[in-house]
Amino acid sequence: MTITATHSRDTTVINSTSPIQVIDGDELRSTGAGSVAQALQYLVPSFNFPQSESNARIVPTGASLRGLAPDDTLVLVDGKRRTENAVVKNSTGIFHGSMAVDLNVIPTSAIERIEVLTDGASSQYGADAVAGVVNVILKKESKGGGASATYGVYTDKGEQSANLNTWKGVALSGNGFLTLSADTNYADYTDRGQADMRQFYFSGDSREATANRTIGKDGSPRLKNAALLANGGFDVNDVASVYFQANYALADIWANYGVLRPQDNNNVRSIFPDGAGIVQESNNEDIHTLNGVKFDLGGNGTVDVNVRYGRSHEIEYRHNTLNATLGALSPTNLRIATRTNEQTETGVDYTREIPTSFFAKPSTLSSGIVFRHEAYDLEAGETASWINGGATIVGGSSNGLPAPIGPGVRPDEAGSYSRNVYGGYAGLENHLTDDLKLNLSGRSENYDDVGVANSGGVSARYQVVKPVAIRSSFDSGFRAPALGQIGMAGSTSQPQTNGTVLYTRTVPTNSGIAKALGFGDLRPETSKNASVGLVTQPTEKSLITVDAYQISIKDRLAPTDNISGTAVKNILNQYGYSGISVVRVFTNVGDLDTRGIDVAGKTKVDLDKLGSLTLNAGYNVNWNEVTKVNAAPAQLSALGLTLNTDSVTKLLKHGSPRDKLLLGADWHYEEWGMNAQLVRYGRVLAVNLNNVAAQDYWLDPQWVFNLNGSYELSRGLKITLGARNLFDTYPNSVTFGTATYSKYAIQSPDGYNGRQVYLRLDYVF
Repeated sequence: MTITATHSRDTTVINSTSPIQVIDGDELRSTGAGSVAQALQYLVPSFNFPQSESNARIVPTGASLRGLAPDDTLVLVDGKRRTENAVVKNSTGIFHGSMAVDLNVIPTSAIERIEVLTDGASSQYGADAVAGVVNVILKKESKGGGASATYGVYTDKGEQSANLNTWKGVALSGNGFLTLSADTNYADYTDRGQADMRQFYFSGDSREATANRTIGKDGSPRLKNAALLANGGFDVNDVASVYFQANYALADIWANYGVLRPQDNNNVRSIFPDGAGIVQESNNEDIHTLNGVKFDLGGNGTVDVNVRYGRSHEIEYRHNTLNATLGALSPTNLRIATRTNEQTETGVDYTREIPTSFFAKPSTLSSGIVFRHEAYDLEAGETASWINGGATIVGGSSNGLPAPIGPGVRPDEAGSYSRNVYGGYAGLENHLTDDLKLNLSGRSENYDDVGVANSGGVSARYQVVKPVAIRSSFDSGFRAPALGQIGMAGSTSQPQTNGTVLYTRTVPTNSGIAKALGFGDLRPETSKNASVGLVTQPTEKSLITVDAYQISIKDRLAPTDNISGTAVKNILNQYGYSGISVVRVFTNVGDLDTRGIDVAGKTKVDLDKLGSLTLNAGYNVNWNEVTKVNAAPAQLSALGLTLNTDSVTKLLKHGSPRDKLLLGADWHYEEWGMNAQLVRYGRVLAVNLNNVAAQDYWLDPQWVFNLNGSYELSRGLKITLGARNLFDTYPNSVTFGTATYSKYAIQSPDGYNGRQVYLRLDYVF
């Protein structure tokens, strides 16, 4: 039985009206992946997450489906919405500008299975379910337990990783259960960069010949995290049962952020005479609780009353950096900002089966109401991170230039944002005949800041002949701008091929700078999602599905491209941003169409005396097209400025692999086991966000092969030896301009760390 996109008790993957892929916990773990997101990358054709992230601000993993950003995919835990991480991703791929649920805060050891719905479902679940839904189903065990320990090493430079996962089931009175789970992980920095061949010192400085050109690192961050989860429930009496969840996670992430060269205008050469490698630290705390009571009213249905609370808290630091306007007095370790994202939600859900004489089976009626309070708080960094101390850069060709202020969030950029959401939904699932199933759904939500959003959906499945069925669906959806997107603020610096550094400021949409440029309130995205598919079960142990779809999004939300010019510089100076001449603002960029095809197949073969073999295959292809670019604010034209959307539209079109192929095999014989996955990622465009089209380049298709073998040493104790990316393949490297320390693009779908070998011990009791 599946529980995603349905309230009917007899719905399975085979007879669902919508495409659902179910991945059990053993299947997740058998991949040997280092995280839930990485495992889904190897098992779900339309799921993508770039594995190498060099910036701590973009580390939280999210669920990206069908070539869209992760905030177009809704993440649920046991059917209840999960709160997004407080970080607004500041990358150059499909995650650019999105807020996503961090899947890694859920212990892997707590997961029974994951149900992935690759279809629009806003009419059932509300905002964000534009591309689909990832529903994490937790273990509900009252006995037993297990532990798993993994140690891995990258063969390129020997960077290490380790994790320990444990779980234990405990019986409670009232036919109850309590499942306790804990995960802890550690991963070294990785460095796959190259020598930085830009000019470090001013012309004529003899130190140029001996400059340390490896202070900039390019690879995955150092990660330490731990996650705890308790999931339980018990019967109060014959009518009422209680359920509860508590999830707590901590993560400390240190990422190599960039290079501060001796000649850079944001350097104080008395502090860093030979430059420095900037490091960004992100402290993340995640809390999630859920409490509910279910009432079984017999023939009158069931009622579920629940309260959910989620909080993501992040503190951002920069080390080996400074605020040049403070001169020699500047500290070198700065607290940049503090971000908190909170949601409190109360819901009442009602489900009832209604027998009818004119339908083949009872109809399932579902309805509910929900109230959600959302809050986002952006706190300024410490004073030294943002203040303009008035110092100027003296020395060499930069004599007398104003110094750029520090990267910290300023008090006038800080702010608290909140809103209330009231909603209600209703659905009806019918078997009109034994062969025809029809689902209807509708939802209305009222956001007190962006207004009312209504959505509706219909899906159907028809059994043509016994092994073949067709299915189709239509869903209208929406996504309200995240509060963190409305309030996003901060600075970035990008080294240029001509040896300079470009400083860019992202400002909140309600800031004086944004208003001076003509930008106003953000509008919700609206969407329409249509699909048609074929389901066939050639044998009892095999299943093949083919689904074609189109997703049309209106008013896609994204940060603008860089806006620059004399007028921008004057406005920034007016608001105290010295040394910065480029700005970005969140806006509704335009309309996007996504067309694609999902193919998935799975079969289990009995090899008699040689054990059993499970084979799976999947293929996804997407065509993204920006069908409309919204007009720039009139104020920009009045200021003599233009809004270039080239890089943003290229990200929307080409920021994820055009296609992806998966082939897998899982073999078991007595104590022996072997698992193999072959993945081919299609082309991706690495986009330069500074509107320098000559620095865009295509990442060629990449093949990745994963293999592991296992042996059961004794009852319940198993050892596994494996390799991810066994043949050590890499994406093609940067090919333009003067080389910096970066060798590969972070959009690389499987990353660029190369081969990792690992050893794992599993014990089940």
